[in-house]
Amino acid sequence: MTKYATIVALITTLMLSGCDVTQLVQKLGITEPALVFAPATELQISDTETAYVVGHDECPEQSDSIFLADLSMTFMPNGCINLGNENQEVLVEMRIAERYVSEIWQVTHQSDGVVITRPNGFVVRKPSD
Repeated sequence: MTKYATIVALITTLMLSGCDVTQLVQKLGITEPALVFAPATELQISDTETAYVVGHDECPEQSDSIFLADLSMTFMPNGCINLGNENQEVLVEMRIAERYVSEIWQVTHQSDGVVITRPNGFVVRKPSD
């Protein structure tokens, strides 16, 4: 975490001084953080239902860049859901009403986040408490 705070401070300073941040980031080998759901993440899939979802994407390696690592990423290394900028849809598996269901969810990238939409139009979100 300290590593990233230092890098952010350095980049901010260089931005204010007019340095080309893109070149600096490439030289430092910094990659854009990936937005990924770990396998078996619980999500709100309708107004009244939640489900534990599993994807088909490779999970990122455990490193300092992972803020909320999950043990399931170790046991299901290809069960993550990658919502990175290049993905416009993701294949998801979940159990609903005692049966397993596969769906393709639409991923819409917005300036302030990501919107995930099920085929029935419901916008997926974190579970309501």
